[in-house]
Amino acid sequence: MIIKLLKFAVLALFTLLSVGHASAQDKNNPYAVGLGTNVIDLSNLPGNTVNYNFSQFLSRISYEKYLKKGFTLQLAGTVNSLTKDGMAGNPMKETQYWSADLSVKYDLNNLIGELKNWFDPYVFLGGSYVNFSDAYARLVNLGTGFNTWITENIGFNSQISYRKGDSEKISEHWQLSLGLVYKFGGKDTDGDGIKDSDDLCPNVAGSESMNGCPDTDVEIVLNKKDEFNFKASGKNKNIKLLIDVVEAVNGTSKCNKHKEFFA
Repeated sequence: MIIKLLKFAVLALFTLLSVGHASAQDKNNPYAVGLGTNVIDLSNLPGNTVNYNFSQFLSRISYEKYLKKGFTLQLAGTVNSLTKDGMAGNPMKETQYWSADLSVKYDLNNLIGELKNWFDPYVFLGGSYVNFSDAYARLVNLGTGFNTWITENIGFNSQISYRKGDSEKISEHWQLSLGLVYKFGGKDTDGDGIKDSDDLCPNVAGSESMNGCPDTDVEIVLNKKDEFNFKASGKNKNIKLLIDVVEAVNGTSKCNKHKEFFA
């Protein structure tokens, strides 16, 4: 069942690669939660599926808080039941495994430039508190992964981590995970579609071209029939001068200079 779910998720991931359009977790969506499954591999090198200890679905949960400049703090917890010892998939006595992880992630888009706004690769480094049967150990936890955003707030997550410490009871091992992630927390007080963190006028609705501020300026556009229209453009100008120009165009100006200019 787990293998089928993984295959389905991978297939869905590649299907959605060409249609993703959202962006990475940042100050506009500073929080994220994730749910998924995990695989523990007790071998020296990952890649051989005969050594994989598949867990039940929803066996990993994570919570993240964006810090700044591409750095995110992640707290995660996983559970698993180990039946393979990592030596060519040899069976072992079933052993319960769980871990609590605290890591700092770095979004590689901040380093190499954003390749695609839906693709969010990262690296991470932190520590794990691992329980293996009756043994406990603190391990270094490092790895890499990526998010693929399918909407502005929802995406697929996949990552691999290497865990190593100096415990004699718990050896180095690998953990692979796959799941869904949901980011949230951005505010848009004025409802103009621009998050407050990027909105220069967060309490007044505006346009993206004006960085969230309303465009209150008036510009006159004359057509071939000498009719005029008003449109928003640039910064506030002298309204009195604009009124004079309008009156001159309409022939109602009391200023002879204006009348002659627009005659």
